[in-house]
Amino acid sequence: MTIQVKTRCHMGPEFKCEEIVDGEIVRCKQYIELRGTDAQGKAHDKFDCSFAWVPILMLESARHNVNNTAAIDKLHNSMVTRQREAIKLVAEQNPSRLMDK
Repeated sequence: MTIQVKTRCHMGPEFKCEEIVDGEIVRCKQYIELRGTDAQGKAHDKFDCSFAWVPILMLESARHNVNNTAAIDKLHNSMVTRQREAIKLVAEQNPSRLMDK
């Protein structure tokens, strides 16, 4: 026995994502197209309800945040190293410019 999976619109059963009315395509504003490439390099081009895209977009945003945090940390470490080198050079050239605490 197979079980069929049916989806429902959160707006109610009378709403349709897309339909043809009087020779025109009438589309819900929440029914959007998402194009892009996933982390594995697979291309996607699909229409779906924007509410269905939210979890996918949240995961993608989190992945980018992790990458940005790593880049900022790397920049911070580089700047600290350069600042220490600059302070060391100034101290070697003119020790009176630095104040000991």
